[in-house]
Amino acid sequence: MEQLAAKEESASKLMQERRKELLAMQLIREEKSKLDDLLAKAKEVNEGATAYRTALEQEAKSLKEMASKRDEERAKHQQFIEHWRAQAEEAKLREEQAKAQLKVLQDSEMRSAEREKSAMSAAHAEGATVKRLTQERDALQRQLNHKRSAEPSGGGGGGGGASGELKEQLEYYRGIVKCPLCMKNEKNAVINKCFHTFCRDCIDQRLNLRNRKCPTCAVPIDFQSVKELFLTH
Repeated sequence: MEQLAAKEESASKLMQERRKELLAMQLIREEKSKLDDLLAKAKEVNEGATAYRTALEQEAKSLKEMASKRDEERAKHQQFIEHWRAQAEEAKLREEQAKAQLKVLQDSEMRSAEREKSAMSAAHAEGATVKRLTQERDALQRQLNHKRSAEPSGGGGGGGGASGELKEQLEYYRGIVKCPLCMKNEKNAVINKCFHTFCRDCIDQRLNLRNRKCPTCAVPIDFQSVKELFLTH
């Protein structure tokens, strides 16, 4: 009985140890399963980190390429800005030159206006002079005609001298009112730019031959700048 009790006690101890071993093995399996799960998760994390690192490297490469392109564009923009800056400076220089030329033209225009005003005054004075000379010529013509009618047919020496003097004066005044180009026709046309006077035939001939300048002062003329001049009523 004692041996049986000892055997039962020993079997009981063996059963308890067996249960403990089974329990430990179960715990080890569970721990191993947990470790396997952790290892799988670690692998997944590692793969994700690797993929993330690869993505970061690609992104960094793309950023470097973009930075390089931006540097090239910045260089092109800088060249473009320098080009336009040079053009702006050139345009400013041209503007200053244009202003200077405009001032010269304005001064020239003012001088031309002053010359035109002086020419107009001179033309008015010349017109008045021509009118006065025409009146004097007509008066001398009448005097000459009167002298001729009053002289006897034989003619005395004193009368001949007075008649010759009147003829000279008459020829002088006739020469003043004659056209300086043909010396035949009377002045009947005036250029309203310089107010020099000629006959209409001579001026029309020069205009038709495209020699469109005043014969006296060479100012440019056209058909519209030539007006009629009336020395007699």
